[in-house]
Amino acid sequence: MAKIQAPHTAFAGPLQKHPRVPNKAHTTFVAGLPCLSCGKVDRSEAHHLKLACPEVVKVSAGTARPHDCFTVPLCRACHALAHNRTERIFWGELTTNPFLVSLALYAFSGDYDLGVQIIQANR
Repeated sequence: MAKIQAPHTAFAGPLQKHPRVPNKAHTTFVAGLPCLSCGKVDRSEAHHLKLACPEVVKVSAGTARPHDCFTVPLCRACHALAHNRTERIFWGELTTNPFLVSLALYAFSGDYDLGVQIIQANR
């Protein structure tokens, strides 16, 4: 009997239970917002949160890229800092929950003014 295999896509690795579906419009929206860490308005990048967060039923992404709903804006310097330290330490030093911010941004994706308000309220 032939072994049944899941269909291969460009984004689904053999061990991914829930393959990531990229949302370029959302990551572009997030990258256009001020930095969640320092507030810098100039040229943020969309940072994908890899940690697990039981409060929002998010499992650790491990080495895979998480779903685009778990992205927050970080300027280039803060983004590098987040990757040079462990995420747990980086976010532990801030007073905000990046997972809740990422989901709020995803819920209102595309609304720049509301996105800025969400960032400002959570810095």
